[in-house]
Amino acid sequence: MILKFFRLFKILLTGNLQFFPPLKKKILLYDKTKVADLRYLLNINSINILHIRGEKLNALILLKCLIKFKFKFIDYCNEYVNYVNPKIILSFLDNYPQFYLLNKKINQKKFLIQNAFRTGDDSPLGNVKTKIYKQNYKSKVDHVFSFNKNVSKKYVSLLGCKVNEIGSFRSNLIKIKKKKSYDYLYVSSFRENAEEMKVSNYTNYKKFLQPEEKLIRFIFNYLKIKRKKLFILGSHKSDYQKEKKYFNEILKTSEWTFLKPRKFSPTYSYEQTDKAKLVIGIDSTLLFESLSRNSKIACFNVRPSDPFLRKYRYFGWPKRFKNQGPFWTNKLTQKSVNHIIKKIASTKELKWKKIKNKYSDDFVVFNKNNHKFSEIFRKALR
Repeated sequence: MILKFFRLFKILLTGNLQFFPPLKKKILLYDKTKVADLRYLLNINSINILHIRGEKLNALILLKCLIKFKFKFIDYCNEYVNYVNPKIILSFLDNYPQFYLLNKKINQKKFLIQNAFRTGDDSPLGNVKTKIYKQNYKSKVDHVFSFNKNVSKKYVSLLGCKVNEIGSFRSNLIKIKKKKSYDYLYVSSFRENAEEMKVSNYTNYKKFLQPEEKLIRFIFNYLKIKRKKLFILGSHKSDYQKEKKYFNEILKTSEWTFLKPRKFSPTYSYEQTDKAKLVIGIDSTLLFESLSRNSKIACFNVRPSDPFLRKYRYFGWPKRFKNQGPFWTNKLTQKSVNHIIKKIASTKELKWKKIKNKYSDDFVVFNKNNHKFSEIFRKALR
């Protein structure tokens, strides 16, 4: 209990303490993530945000917790929900176990929107313990809006909730550009992690990155022979210079172009992938979103394999796919890279449309302007 008190005290020192009671609203957004995207569909003034990262704390809710000798953050969240008394509790944090445990009243609904392409190790769906959520009505999630039919099946099986596939909420809101500016665009999955950080008990981050470093060199070699330029779309919005340096050290040449990510532009990344004739990558959510946006993609499933990663972090999770497919491969040789890039780049548009239509339901569907979500959400608000 003393430890919990000091943690709370630390948050009070660093956070923004609010002394006015929380506003009672029909919609409570659990965390401010993607709140900007909601403005296209909902009146922002009808939403109250429950901040969960310590950026804002409410004095009244804290006092209620202290009086009841409740010092866990989930207690604070439950008190906040109870006070605001919303009709719908909404979140984009599908990989946060705490949202699944958040209590609600019998007349309230919990809506969850999948925020990124997941694997079994970064999603509560990969943890068998989530089966207990299905049995707890007080914390049950009522409706999930997922990327694809395979994730939907997981949610139905483990949580017993209603599910609709809508694909990527943000991507659905952004108009698809048809004009092409790049021949080949690589989507970076760069993360600034320590090399010794454990991805699994068998694989550290340095080993995890090695196949990607080899892949980048193979792609560059092929494009150089074809006299084509490699464009790399950065993913590290906070410090893109480190990401650019990372690729410079791999390629050891300036004969490529780095597209700097834009921190405050929700449309930029989609605009760049829309402009590419072929989008290439490994496991970025943006890569699979590009497929749903009608772009040709080449996916190299070449991350290291170990007992843990084979079970929880495989290509297309949670569905198992063959090692080779129309736009993916697990082979990492110069010959295999040349082959799949050439094959997909030369695929006729009509044939690619058939491939895209066949596999979108397994990866990311597209629901223009989130019409499906809007219809269901508005009915629940009545």
